[in-house]
Amino acid sequence: MIAGINARMDISRGVHKAPANVVKLGISGLSKNVSQREQEILNPGNINSLCFLEDRGTLVWGARILSADPKWKYINIRRLFIFLEQSIDRGTQWVVFEPNTEET
Repeated sequence: MIAGINARMDISRGVHKAPANVVKLGISGLSKNVSQREQEILNPGNINSLCFLEDRGTLVWGARILSADPKWKYINIRRLFIFLEQSIDRGTQWVVFEPNTEET
């Protein structure tokens, strides 16, 4: 489900957009709803929970990843840099076996 949400965000907004607070399509309910108090406990542990809000539907509450490095705390930052790394790698493949000259 989360992979589908990421894909939808990639298409509609780009990899830089966090998949948090986005309405989840095709979900009719949850077996347990996370309260605001429970979320306050889970969030510092980098746990993104699903919640149901009467006026919004089912949402992912948070956009954190499990990383000890605070620079990589959010999924959209991590995904943006993975995207950039892959794009640079693909875009520079033509020079891999070129001689090391001023042009290259």
